Amino acid sequence: MSEETGPGGQQSPQAVLEEANIITFTDGEMRLTTEFEAAMGVYHDSYIDLDERAYQQSVAEAFAIDPDEVAGQIDHFGVTREQFVAYLAISAQLGRDTPITARAEMAMLVTESAPSTPVPAGLVELDDAGYASFLQQHPRAAVVVWKRFCEPCDRMKRDLDPVTTAFPPAVVVAGVDGEATPAFRRQFSVDAAPSVLLFDDGDCQLTLAGYHSAEQIATACAEVYGTG
Repeated sequence: MSEETGPGGQQSPQAVLEEANIITFTDGEMRLTTEFEAAMGVYHDSYIDLDERAYQQSVAEAFAIDPDEVAGQIDHFGVTREQFVAYLAISAQLGRDTPITARAEMAMLVTESAPSTPVPAGLVELDDAGYASFLQQHPRAAVVVWKRFCEPCDRMKRDLDPVTTAFPPAVVVAGVDGEATPAFRRQFSVDAAPSVLLFDDGDCQLTLAGYHSAEQIATACAEVYGTG
């Protein structure tokens, strides 16, 4: 549970976020609520890949900054795109009556509580620098592409145990953060998350785009690897 008040008797940022159903505390650990993650995902998809000029213009408008000064302000304060996305989502949830500085502070708290990677714990995580050597070392492999703020990805994560057991024992399972591995996605023409790529002899034999059940994955593995 968060502290209820801060200096001067005002609610602490954590208390405001919890009351607004933006964060929750589980075993003393702060986490984003499922509802807020979904709302934040809308802003994430809209702003995370904007070209730099359009991004700077959006920041200038959101914070009422002179467009000629916004690049310097972003650098000076170290504002990340993830923080800006969180700020927009918080602003939509709380309204404009909450001061800008308070919303900015809350955005930093929210980004700190968000998972650093969408790849589930327990899976080998690959990056653009290491996936090629991994596939060379493991001729039979399955690579799952994950994304943050992705409902079908979250659904597969909830089914992770039955999904991973759907792969034959000889198939090594790994994961990638789809947004952090553009070279991997280009190499194998991946444009959806989640996606399951089945490799044999180091070559991608089949891609399952979107959510797939354990039964569907097992059927695909039988097709690629000849397992029953």
